[in-house]
Amino acid sequence: MSPRQLTVIDVAVRNVGLRRSVTALTYLAMYGAARNAAGEAVKPEQVGAHWQRSDASVFRDQAVFRLAFPGEASPERLWLALGASVHEKRAERAGARLAALPWPVAP
Repeated sequence: MSPRQLTVIDVAVRNVGLRRSVTALTYLAMYGAARNAAGEAVKPEQVGAHWQRSDASVFRDQAVFRLAFPGEASPERLWLALGASVHEKRAERAGARLAALPWPVAP
């Protein structure tokens, strides 16, 4: 039996644990919604403005994201790989796609 391929969730949990992986993946989804609304890559300040959260809070979440996914300075590449719009899809479907995204994510 071949080993199961790692998913984005597997990598996040392995790198930062279950609790902090939720923060990292939430930041990814928040980034995606802000990006979809802007129609282009966004900065953390824009994510905060979109969600009406303080810059400090967003930068803390971004730091956890970076720990969960070393080498990913921004969620942009992962979000584009997901190809999912949190804006347009039900949360369950977006979560299922995220859970099934294999790691490493191809460029």
